[in-house]
Amino acid sequence: MKYFESFLIGVKETLNFKLTLALHVVSPLIMVSLLSFIWGNIYDKDFLTYFVGVSLLLPSFTFYSSSSTKFMLAIRNGWEVSFAKPINLFLFISSYNLGRHFIPYLINLTIAFSYLLLNGVEINLAVLGFSLPFIVLFDTSMAYFISLFAHYFYSIWGVRVIIKLIDVLLSGLAFPFNLINLKETGIYYLPFAHKVYYIFEASIKGVLPVDSYLILLAYSLFLVLIALPFHKLGWKKFEAQGG
Repeated sequence: MKYFESFLIGVKETLNFKLTLALHVVSPLIMVSLLSFIWGNIYDKDFLTYFVGVSLLLPSFTFYSSSSTKFMLAIRNGWEVSFAKPINLFLFISSYNLGRHFIPYLINLTIAFSYLLLNGVEINLAVLGFSLPFIVLFDTSMAYFISLFAHYFYSIWGVRVIIKLIDVLLSGLAFPFNLINLKETGIYYLPFAHKVYYIFEASIKGVLPVDSYLILLAYSLFLVLIALPFHKLGWKKFEAQGG
């Protein structure tokens, strides 16, 4: 219940900032307009619908980027040590951040769904909706992993930039992955394409991408298990220093 209340706080904060909310509406509209105007005469319709779909339908790396920033601030301020138990600080922040992204995502979803429908591409919302928790789980686990560096470095900006770059290149956001064989390149065995390209393709076909779910679950568990002991060591160091 506490985590749901944290989620609602994030939603309410988004609605309170009217200018920011307006930008969330205008920004994707500008992106779609520019794509159509600049690239419409160069590339075919399938190219444009692909990039609108993967850019707006699916939560991008901005979610784990903003989550890791909030985790970093919590670590730097020692909130885990002083935070009221049994509430988990990371889950509390993740719920809040999910609430902050909820309305902007619904706006993106509406714009992308309308654009794709107008261009003859139907999205299976049931498949997309069922897939979203796996994407959020992976992004939250990635944020948890990135934030461990906050125990040992003053800024984790460089780590976030590197992972963002990797995400863009290996997820299908930079160029259409339907033009290459991902298994031959090894990209298939990494999680990034499974949270963008494969789920987008599955949402068009109306088939649950079970393999993608399993891969995202496996990598999420792996990231948490790697980060957990480093977080514990970091908190012990913080307490020993009298933080």
